[in-house]
Amino acid sequence: MTLKSSAAVQWVFITPILLSASPSAAQEGVAPAPYTQGYDDSHVGTPFTAYRAGIGHTEASQRSRRPLDGSLRPAAPAAPASSLPVVDWSGTYFGASLGGLFSSTDIDGTINSNIDNDSYVLSGHAGTNYQIGSVVFGAEVDASTANIDDRTRTAGGTTTHTGMDWLTSARLRAGVAVDNFLFYGTGGVALTTSDIEIKALGFSAASKDLHTGYVIGGGAEMVIVDGITARVETLHYGFSGDTLPTPTGSSNFDLDVTTVRAGLSLKFK
Repeated sequence: MTLKSSAAVQWVFITPILLSASPSAAQEGVAPAPYTQGYDDSHVGTPFTAYRAGIGHTEASQRSRRPLDGSLRPAAPAAPASSLPVVDWSGTYFGASLGGLFSSTDIDGTINSNIDNDSYVLSGHAGTNYQIGSVVFGAEVDASTANIDDRTRTAGGTTTHTGMDWLTSARLRAGVAVDNFLFYGTGGVALTTSDIEIKALGFSAASKDLHTGYVIGGGAEMVIVDGITARVETLHYGFSGDTLPTPTGSSNFDLDVTTVRAGLSLKFK
């Protein structure tokens, strides 16, 4: 047998034996191909030349895999945007405010006059809120100092004096919360003490009584930091005054007061 024949016999009979005795891919620690049963990747086609250029592999890796039934897997629905307000206004609070006071006293009768006066107002308030969705309900009480001291001299030498030292009210509030803001309206009952005096030559009449009236208004409140809010508010008070005698008959006194004030509140749960 020639040398060439011997080599051919070795290639035919010995090489398969050596190959079969070599360790498998699993024995060498090579990870098996990923499990893909149930999916059809045939639609992800990559031309050989594009794959050689490194383009087709990138495109194929970015494509989604499709189930064998041909259906498309829908994307998960986006979570609905929350309709709840950012701030919870429920809880109790108290605070203080400072502003201006504008009063008007109407005198009707044998003395016909109108007395206007401007002053400062310093107030303290306390209340509670309850929130349902974006609607806020509540109740509030407040007390304010007032410095009204009006004097007017009418024809015939009659001097009329009106004064008021304080205001207080108990009110309901209702409003709408928008993000960190609360816009509200308010109304209730008010109390004050008025001091009325009429003087003329040889004549004097006076009255100092507690008066009940109404109060309405509105405002806006904003959360500055957690637990602290700022507000701007206007309130209008109406009081029916007294009827006093005059040198020639009688006159009725009605008092209207408007306040505009800004303040701070501390809020508790």
